[in-house]
Amino acid sequence: LAHRSVGYSSQLSMIFSKIRRLLATAYSPKYLLFTNVCTTSTLLCTADVVQQSINKEKHPEIDWTQAQRMMCVGPFYGLMSHNWYKYLEGIKFIGTPWQIVGKKIFWDTLATPLFSAVVIIGVGWQEGGHSFAALVKAVSEYWHKLWAILLLDCSLWPPAQVFNFAYVPPHLRVLYCNFVTLLYNIGLSWIKHNHVIKDIE
Repeated sequence: LAHRSVGYSSQLSMIFSKIRRLLATAYSPKYLLFTNVCTTSTLLCTADVVQQSINKEKHPEIDWTQAQRMMCVGPFYGLMSHNWYKYLEGIKFIGTPWQIVGKKIFWDTLATPLFSAVVIIGVGWQEGGHSFAALVKAVSEYWHKLWAILLLDCSLWPPAQVFNFAYVPPHLRVLYCNFVTLLYNIGLSWIKHNHVIKDIE
C-alpha cells in the first residue's frame, strides 16, 4: 500500500508539474495574446450557456447557435482586453499606490462600455444575417439597453478592479478579468437575450 501511495503521489506531482509548465508557456509573452483570445472566447460561450441554463423558462434546451454567436465575438473582445491592459500598464500614473489604482480603475470604468458594445452589437449583427440593416439595429439595441448595461458595469467592475490592479500580477490580469467577465457576461447575455426593448422590435 505504501509503495502504491508513493506511486500515486509521484504521478500527481508529474501531472501538476506539466500543468504548471503548460500555464507558464501559455501566459508567457510569446503566447499571451493567443491565450487571452482563446480564454475570452471560451468564457463568453460558457457564460451564455450558464445564462440559458438558469433561464429554463425561455431555454428548456440549450440554443448552441446563440452560444456560438457569443463565442464568435470573443476574438475581438480578447484582442481589445489584451491591448487595453497592456496600454494601461504602460501609462506612468503619478501618486501613491492606491491613487494609482484609483486612476486605473477610473480609466478602466470609462472604457467598459466599449467592451459591452462589442458583445451586444457583434451578436446582434450576427442574428440579423450580417447585413448593414442588422448592424444599424444592433447599434440601436445597444443604445436602448445602455442604462441596464451601465448598472451592471458599475456594480461589478470597480470592486473587481480594485483587487485586480492592487494584487494581480500584470501578465495574469486578463485571466483574472476573464473569470470576473464570466459573471459579467452571464448578466450581459441576459440583457442581450431577455431584456426586451419594444421600440426596436
